[in-house]
Amino acid sequence: MQRYAATPRSFRPEHGLALAAGLRFSYPVSPHWALEIAQEVADLQPGVRYRIPNSSGSSGVGARAVLHTGVTVRRLNLWQISPRMQLDAALTGAYAWLARPYRSDYIGSWFSPQQTQPTFSQPIAEWTTRQRHRATVLLGGEARLQCTLDTRHSLLLSLGYNRGLRTLVESRSQQLLYLDDHGQVQSGGFVLRNRGSYATLQLGYGWQLVNPAGKVTTHTPRYGRLPALSAEPEAPPVYFEPVEE
Repeated sequence: MQRYAATPRSFRPEHGLALAAGLRFSYPVSPHWALEIAQEVADLQPGVRYRIPNSSGSSGVGARAVLHTGVTVRRLNLWQISPRMQLDAALTGAYAWLARPYRSDYIGSWFSPQQTQPTFSQPIAEWTTRQRHRATVLLGGEARLQCTLDTRHSLLLSLGYNRGLRTLVESRSQQLLYLDDHGQVQSGGFVLRNRGSYATLQLGYGWQLVNPAGKVTTHTPRYGRLPALSAEPEAPPVYFEPVEE
């Protein structure tokens, strides 16, 4: 949020919990690195909040689904916590777009027609929200805790953050009147730009498609592959008979 005319930080972006889900396919290219492709969806909920001690209010323009398809480079076995638990880290890049466009020039407000003066708990505010772009690029990172259940199944707990590179939805104030700490009426303004950025805490399930029975691992040598046998055929045994004189 960009504030004008000494607008206080009581006016802030609206933050809230929303749902997100994803499906990923991972291909290990080495024992410590993997490439992934992913399709994910998350809610975008732009809005404005006014918050002071013992009072708060908010107004949004509704949630919209943001779809994004991306590529991930993952560092495997970054920290082997235990034989069944390991920590991975990843860098991600994705192309994201709004599943449905936002309504053009949505008008939000925080006052009733009968209100002529702001109060400490109820400022007079009006703003216009419009969609600036339908799509953006997301860059982010992730830390993932993997708990192995057996050779092919695992539980995944990940914490990630994605940041958009350009504005999807913009809210710009048309009128803003509020009371300062001395009870005087002040005017201000703001511009709130939502880039589709969000943080996630996700619980997932991992299923290894390829049977890892022959996979060599440094942490579980009892499952390792037996030494390769020589490809050369063995020479037939040679028998010697005693010579009669």
